[in-house]
Amino acid sequence: MTSAQEVKKLRQKTGAGFMDCKKALESCDNDLEKALIWLKKKGLSTVAKKSGRKAVEGLIFSYIHGNGRLGVLLEVNSETDFVARNEKFKNFVKQLSLHILAMEPLYIKENDIPEELKVEEKKVFNNQALLKSKKPEIAQKISEGLYKKWLEEICLLNQEFVRENQESKQTIEKALNELISQLGENIVIRRFVRFALGETHEEKKNGPA
Repeated sequence: MTSAQEVKKLRQKTGAGFMDCKKALESCDNDLEKALIWLKKKGLSTVAKKSGRKAVEGLIFSYIHGNGRLGVLLEVNSETDFVARNEKFKNFVKQLSLHILAMEPLYIKENDIPEELKVEEKKVFNNQALLKSKKPEIAQKISEGLYKKWLEEICLLNQEFVRENQESKQTIEKALNELISQLGENIVIRRFVRFALGETHEEKKNGPA
């Protein structure tokens, strides 16, 4: 029989609801590690189902830093105003704005990058890879690695989340999916602008030096 103490322990680890944790433990013979995997799989399934649902509520959040020298304006959407008022949601938006300020992403996801820019960068990475190895299969892996690293530098969802009280490393995309699973609604990072005093449009377009 599953005890309330076991359910509480699983809830503290995952942030999932009481009944979900209870069901996970019961389905896994009260094995905590197996229950964690069970909840993770359920969460990914839940996220996939919710991803197409309309999200037009949420928050527009502003953060100003350095006596007005740096700033971020960020919009994150939820399905309902109820979730928009949730402390977990508000804290995620705040931490995300701090991350954007520090890490200077240029786009939210890979699909937002202009196609001509992706083609241009892939050519550069292919040339770099061929200089390191003449073997096509090795050069291809090197090129793919360089492209992945580039995405991590400029795409918000691909970046490792930099935030307070971080227990383990995870990408923004993974943190977002966990929040969707916990709050039970589709959540969308809609848009952001990062401001640096005196920065020109060309400097912003070219990204961090």
